[in-house]
Amino acid sequence: MKKSYIKLIILCAVLLLIANSAYAYNVKQLFIEMRQRFNEINDFACIMRDYQAKDGESERYVYDFYYKKPEKVRMDIIGGDKNIGTVLIYRNGKVKVKAGRGLVSLFTFSLDPRNKRVRGLNGFTVNESAGNYFLDMHIENLESFESRILREEKLDGDEALVIELVSKDLDKTDLIARELVWIDKERMLLLKFIFYDKDGNIMQSTQYENLKLNVGLNDKLFKKPSYKRE
Repeated sequence: MKKSYIKLIILCAVLLLIANSAYAYNVKQLFIEMRQRFNEINDFACIMRDYQAKDGESERYVYDFYYKKPEKVRMDIIGGDKNIGTVLIYRNGKVKVKAGRGLVSLFTFSLDPRNKRVRGLNGFTVNESAGNYFLDMHIENLESFESRILREEKLDGDEALVIELVSKDLDKTDLIARELVWIDKERMLLLKFIFYDKDGNIMQSTQYENLKLNVGLNDKLFKKPSYKRE
């Protein structure tokens, strides 16, 4: 009887290990499929809502967000804590900045994307904001997380898979202790992610709303900050 009980415990442990491995495999396959889907997209437009917090500081922005191959990004600040009307354009390895207000709005500046004036509190740059960097980072580093498909739910009308990632080593996950990721189940697109620190505080929350794919964005949008999409 005792031997049978021990065998049962061992069997349950093995099944649990297999289940966890299957979840990890499924999550990685999901990210790979999402990256392949992203590669098929020529351009997209959306509303991006972003919140970041670090060392007692926080910032919240709402953007008109545009992406076009190869690696062109435009972010028009339309809401949030400050800098309303400012336009950020990433192209050819530089970020063009045109302020929305004041005398400085008469000029356009060109900055390195790592310049603290044009990156988030947590270090994300303009060119890392379209979702492709997020996917590449997670495909490469997924072994540093325990991962599972948590549930399915609706997010702004889209059927979404919710993925949970829990860090195995904070040093390898940029101090991110836990993540929740929402994926458009039908289109295999990144809809939202939230990063938490070890104390459960939100480090970053980013959501892509009203995603419109392959809309034929004019290249002028990524050359002239004053150009407005019709």
